Amino acid sequence: MHSLARLNHYFIRYWRLFVPGLLFTMISAIFAIAVPVVVRQAVDSIPRFEVLYRQFQGTVLQHSLYWEIFWTLLIFGLIIIGLSLVSGLFSFLMRQTVIVASRHIEFDMRNTLYEHLQKLSPSVYSRTKTG
Repeated sequence: MHSLARLNHYFIRYWRLFVPGLLFTMISAIFAIAVPVVVRQAVDSIPRFEVLYRQFQGTVLQHSLYWEIFWTLLIFGLIIIGLSLVSGLFSFLMRQTVIVASRHIEFDMRNTLYEHLQKLSPSVYSRTKTG
């Protein structure tokens, strides 16, 4: 754990990218969790519609109830698609912000290593084998 503490310097430097990434992660998770809730509501509504549909069988209201069921299930489907799209969008934004931050950290770490190698005396390179 102590060896990872050295990375804190880099994480602190790019906190402005990690905070939105964390926020996007939470928003994406909330919308992803909402999908099964809507699916449950849609599935639970089917038996109720079936009972009503059978009660009005052979009447004028059956046709109207058929379209009511159709539109209700269509709306549930569109809500599920919308929630999935929003969740995917925030997941994409999270990845973009975190990947940008990681690229900056990687660049800074390479520069730190290069600066350290530049400060070493040439004798270190003659004594040390590469590879």
